Amino acid sequence: MCGIAGLIKTSNAVSYTLKNEYRSTTQDLLYSTALRGKHSTGVFIVPWEKSAPTTIIKRAVQASDFLLDPKYKEAVNDFSDVRFYIGHTRYATTGKISEDNAHPFSHGNIVLVHNGSIHNKYELCRLNNSKAKICDVDSESIALALSNNSIEDVIPKIEGAFSLVWYDT
Repeated sequence: MCGIAGLIKTSNAVSYTLKNEYRSTTQDLLYSTALRGKHSTGVFIVPWEKSAPTTIIKRAVQASDFLLDPKYKEAVNDFSDVRFYIGHTRYATTGKISEDNAHPFSHGNIVLVHNGSIHNKYELCRLNNSKAKICDVDSESIALALSNNSIEDVIPKIEGAFSLVWYDT
């Protein structure tokens, strides 16, 4: 199974000391979730300004290597604009180990991470009326389904174990 960790800021006012604490805490959280997933690591970072884009960084590496990535370091350099920080470490249960199959998944207005194992990923992909996209990973099928359907339509149709964290941009 996978690991999910996150940070939610309740204020946009952040001191220099607090920025360092946020950076240290998020790195510690991501590193510790590596015990739950060694095949890939990723984060999505939601800014305070709702019109600003959500940052997504993901790689098919362990968290210890991911934390050294220059793109990741740049993204967490300044926490003054961060509203939500969600990290994920993947243990591959379905689908090959690749950057494409790393979390988070983004489809339409949905950015999502998932822990669990879904048995009906193809049905969820069809829920999206997508004939061109075959989901290699069950987690992606949920993001795809949520991008074009209501939560009330999607969640009852999921068969299997799941814990989800997603953001609707």
